[in-house]
Amino acid sequence: MAENMLVLASSAPPEGASLPPGTLLVADPSLEWMTDHLIAGGSPWRLLRLTDHAVALLSQWASGTRLSNSPTEGAFARRLVDAGFLHPVFPPRRPANGEIAIVIPVRDDAPGLERVLAALSSTSAAVTVVDDGSSDAGSIARTAASHGAKLIRCETSRGPGAARNRGLEATTSAFVAFLDCDVLPPDGWLDELFHHFDDPMVAAVAPRVRGPGGPGTRDHFEAIISPLDLGSSPGIVRPSSAIPFVPGTALIVRRSALGVPFDETLRIGEDVDLVWRLSAAGWVVRYDPSVVVFHPARDSWPAWIAQRFKYGRSAGPLEARHGDNAAPLHADPRVMATWALVLAGRPRLALGMLSWSAASLSRRLEGIAERGGREAVARKIAARGIALAGPGLARSTFRNYGPYLILGAVVFPPLRRPVLTLTVAATAVRWWYAGKPKRPVSFAVLSIAEDFAYAAGVLEGVVRTRRLGALRPRLRPATTTAPTLSAS
Repeated sequence: MAENMLVLASSAPPEGASLPPGTLLVADPSLEWMTDHLIAGGSPWRLLRLTDHAVALLSQWASGTRLSNSPTEGAFARRLVDAGFLHPVFPPRRPANGEIAIVIPVRDDAPGLERVLAALSSTSAAVTVVDDGSSDAGSIARTAASHGAKLIRCETSRGPGAARNRGLEATTSAFVAFLDCDVLPPDGWLDELFHHFDDPMVAAVAPRVRGPGGPGTRDHFEAIISPLDLGSSPGIVRPSSAIPFVPGTALIVRRSALGVPFDETLRIGEDVDLVWRLSAAGWVVRYDPSVVVFHPARDSWPAWIAQRFKYGRSAGPLEARHGDNAAPLHADPRVMATWALVLAGRPRLALGMLSWSAASLSRRLEGIAERGGREAVARKIAARGIALAGPGLARSTFRNYGPYLILGAVVFPPLRRPVLTLTVAATAVRWWYAGKPKRPVSFAVLSIAEDFAYAAGVLEGVVRTRRLGALRPRLRPATTTAPTLSAS
C-alpha cells in the first residue's frame, strides 16, 4: 500500500528580514571571480554578474568589513548569503533563561539516556524525555527522574517523529533542541550553535555528527565516515545542494517556523522531510560543523546493515512528498555524458563533449566579455564544472545503482570494464574524502556493503510506495546564465 501522500505545511518566514547591521560576512570556499564582474560558486552552483557597486561591496565584505545599516546593502548581502556565496558570522551567545528547551525521544535505551542526560548536566535548559512505548518503562522513568528531567510516557510506539512532536507540545520555549538518546553533545554546544538564530531567517541549525571511534571495525568506519556526517564545510541546507539534508539526531529549531512539525506517518526520513519543508517555505536551515556531537555505530553487523537499509527505504516516501528533490542523482546531462565516455574508454569523444559544452556556454555569456575572453572563461567554467562534478557523480551513481550495474556487467561483458572502473572510482573517492584512512581494504568492503544495503532499501521503498521517481535520475542543465546582481 502506498504511503500517506499528505504534504505538511511550514510557517512562512518574516518578509524582508535583513541580516543585523554589524554582521561579519565570510566568503564560501566555492566563491571564485571568473572576470572582474562575474562570480561563480554557491550551492547549488551558479554564475552571477555584479555591478560596479556590488563588486566593491563584495570585495569589502570578503576582506572583513562588517555589514552597514543600509537597507539596500542588507538586501544585497541577503541574496549572496541565500545563494551560498557568503556566510554570516555571529559571536557565540548563551540562550536566555527559558529561551530553549531540550527534547529527547527514547525507546528501550536507558543506558543511552543516562549518558546523554549526564552530558547535559551543565546546561540550564529544561529537558523533556519522551518515552516512545518502551517495554521497560520503569528504567526510563528512573533515569529521567535521577537527572531532574520531565518525562512524557507514550504507551505505544509511534516513531521518533511522533515522540518529538509530543515533546514539542509539552514545552513553550521559543527554541527547541532535539537530541536522540544515543547522542553525546560536547559542553557548550548550545552556545556555539545558538548564535545562528540572530539571523531572523534561520529556522534550524544542526551540528556535525560523527562516530566516537573505538577498537572495532564498525567503530573505526563510523568514526571516519558516518552516514550522518555531512562533512567539514558549513553552509545552507537545501535539496540539490552540497548539503542536501541534516539528520534529526541533533537539531535546534525555531518554534515559530515549524507550523506542522514532524510528519508522524514517516518512521524514517521524517527529519529530512521537515528540513525540506522549511526550505520550501523560504526559511534557512544551517549546518555548522564547528560543533561535533557523537553518535555510536550499531552494536552488531545485522543492525548496522539494517540501519543503512532503513535509510534507503526513506527515498520512496520522500519522493512522494517532495518530487525531484528526492531523486537519487542530480546531474547536467552533458557532464554525465562526458564522464560516461571517459568510463567507456573514449577520451577523444569526451574532449569533444567538453568543447561543445564550452562553446554553448560561451554563447550564453555574450556581453560579459569580449569574444576571446568570453571563450576562455567558458572553457574554464566547463572544464571546472566537469572535474568538480566527477567525484560526486561517481559516488551517487554507485550508491544508488551499483547492484544493478554489476548485475548488468555480469550479463553483458562490454559493461564489465566501465562498471569496474566506476566501482573503484566511487570507493576511492570516498576513501580520499574520508582522509585516506588506514585499513583501505576493510574500508572498501564496508563502503560497498553499505551502498548495496542502501540501494536495496531504496528498491524496497519504491516497491512499497509505487514511486519510481526515487530511482529516476534528475538530469537538467546546470545554470549557465549570469543574471546581474545590483547593490543599489
